[in-house]
Amino acid sequence: MSNLVEQINDSLTSEIATALGATYSELDFIWDVSKNRFNQNEKRYGVRPMAMESTNQINKKYSVDQGFEVIVTTDYYNREDDESQRAAVFEVYDQMDIIIKNIHKKKAGLPSLVFNTMPFSVDEIEFLEDDGSTVAVLRAQFIINYRADLV
Repeated sequence: MSNLVEQINDSLTSEIATALGATYSELDFIWDVSKNRFNQNEKRYGVRPMAMESTNQINKKYSVDQGFEVIVTTDYYNREDDESQRAAVFEVYDQMDIIIKNIHKKKAGLPSLVFNTMPFSVDEIEFLEDDGSTVAVLRAQFIINYRADLV
């Protein structure tokens, strides 16, 4: 089963990389975002698996609702007001909107494995500081429903 989770995670990562384009790169640390060094590239993304729950069992197969978290970051520099912070906030929300649409339309890039993408939630934005750079971090949680063999 972990191979299935890894497949979905890798596919989500690939789909997000394509959707966001070359200006975004993958986070080095997805479990603790604050460990990332943001002084070179602050436009980053990451995907990590979360909790899972079995939903039903039919003829040697079972269905799973697997949670995944998607993280998007961008930097900003406030000089005289918070206009750049405001712009960064709306940028990560816009990028997350692109990701949400992509995940739902393409079934996480694995339509042969993924049955459905369930409702999502988006956390309140957070802000991290790193070597004079301030980074806006937005997290969204998705539920991916898939079926796996019992044997």
